[in-house]
Amino acid sequence: MPSCLRLGVKRLAEYLGDNGSCAWATWRGMRGPYERLPSGFDSLGWTLEHNALVHSCAAELREHGYVVYRERQNAFGIEIQTFGDVTLPTPVCLVGQPDLIAIRADDAQIVDCKTGRPSSTHRIQGMLYQLLVPCNKRAPYVGRINGATLVGRIAYKGYPDVALPARTEAITPALLEAVRDAIRVLGRTREPVPEPSRDACRFCDVADCSVRFREQLPLGAEELALV
Repeated sequence: MPSCLRLGVKRLAEYLGDNGSCAWATWRGMRGPYERLPSGFDSLGWTLEHNALVHSCAAELREHGYVVYRERQNAFGIEIQTFGDVTLPTPVCLVGQPDLIAIRADDAQIVDCKTGRPSSTHRIQGMLYQLLVPCNKRAPYVGRINGATLVGRIAYKGYPDVALPARTEAITPALLEAVRDAIRVLGRTREPVPEPSRDACRFCDVADCSVRFREQLPLGAEELALV
């Protein structure tokens, strides 16, 4: 068992959002290397498209007088062992890397760039960044972001951007309760029961799952005669 269980903010958002992530797959992914299924995802194409969008958004923010911090400058790892009334046997380290953090006077923005279709998962990821970014005490912007009005934005390619409310409004009791419940399930020693479904298994890359959802093939004439 590792000394700290790493949980990506994006993975947590998928678990809480509309991608139908299975608790078991997320739990398994936090516990060291695992065999991954081959994927047809065009990672090179996505990287080029995503980087172009990040460059464009950063340039626009600088034109409006913001000091902009990009990607790796924004990387964080927040270790949690107690969250509300939940105490974990092994600490969970929430790790993330917002695409852009922009600061101008007492105005601060967290901007995450997306090349796919809008989803609730993206909004949840943005709100999780609003929750966690001010906790990163080693960040280069730490002296400037505290006390600023911190808002969020999801910048899309081909779709209208989605504005998130200020941090004081985005961090609702419902969000905190959802995060607490997720950490309770994902951080415990007991393995969750897999929950296979078409959507959950379509996005899952864990190879050693014996209950993966399989598309049923259409019945042939001989099979139909037996129904």
